[in-house]
Amino acid sequence: MFMILPVMIPVTIAAYSIVGEKTTRSLEPLLATPITTTELLLGKGIAAVLPAVVVTWISFGIYIIAVRLMTNPTVFAQVVAPMWLLAVFVVGPLLAVLAVCAAMMISSRVTDPRTAEQLAGAVMMPIILLLLGQSFGIFLLSSELVLVAAVVVLLLDVVLIYLTVQMFARETILTRWK
Repeated sequence: MFMILPVMIPVTIAAYSIVGEKTTRSLEPLLATPITTTELLLGKGIAAVLPAVVVTWISFGIYIIAVRLMTNPTVFAQVVAPMWLLAVFVVGPLLAVLAVCAAMMISSRVTDPRTAEQLAGAVMMPIILLLLGQSFGIFLLSSELVLVAAVVVLLLDVVLIYLTVQMFARETILTRWK
């Protein structure tokens, strides 16, 4: 659950971030400002990622407190094991960045906010299926797997951030997108 929150929350925000502003006619003045495409997308990305990460961390904190109060020390030790802390505090935010980049790439190419949200949700389906596979015991997470996932997602984030900036056709949006 704490790995799905940082993926699903920002997708909606990021998917709407470009195409939604385009449909309300508030994107053109923003694109005409002297900020770079990287700065624009970074600001929109942070605005989508930050709420998801904060909500996830607060929820996890509440969960840790509840587990501490309601279970024995053995169960509590498993919840605060380094593997889970790494997953929630490192892999979760990295997955949020991945989701936001995919959603912004889609949002910059489509012309309808609902289409952007639906396509962005579909792109995130493999991540959600992996997380559900672990929840249902199809495979089990280990510290090594979480570390490998962190490195792989970090590399994917770097590539997707680059592609998001490259695919954002500022001039096309200003002149030809209807």
